[in-house]
Amino acid sequence: MKTIPKVARRVLIVEDDTLVRTALAHLLGRLGYHTVAVGSVAAGLEALDGQTYAILDLKLPDGLGTIILERIREEQRPIRVAVATGTSDLGLLSDAERHRPDLVLRKPVDLNALLEWLRNVAG
Repeated sequence: MKTIPKVARRVLIVEDDTLVRTALAHLLGRLGYHTVAVGSVAAGLEALDGQTYAILDLKLPDGLGTIILERIREEQRPIRVAVATGTSDLGLLSDAERHRPDLVLRKPVDLNALLEWLRNVAG
C-alpha cells in the first residue's frame, strides 16, 4: 500500500451531525489522517490554514458550506474539496458546482468512494 506523505494527511471535516462528524474523524484518524472536525461554517473558516483536504456538508446551522468552498477558491488555497450532502435543492447543488468541488457525494456517503478519492488525490 502506498504511504501518503505526512504533509498530505490533513483533513478538515465540516459536518453538523455530531455522530457523522465524529465517526468520519475517527475512521480517517485510524487511517493515518490528521483531522480537524467542526460543526459550523464559522469554525470551518477558522480551521482552513494548513489543511490539504476538506469534506464539507452544505447545510450547516450558521450558513452554507459553499461559503467555505468559495473562500478556498477565491484565496486559491491548495485544498482539495469534497462536498457531502443530502440536499435535493438543485439551486444549492448548482451553486456548489459553480465553485468547482473536486468531488460531490450524496448522503449517506459512500465511504469507499470517499477513501478512494483521498488516496487518488494524494498520489
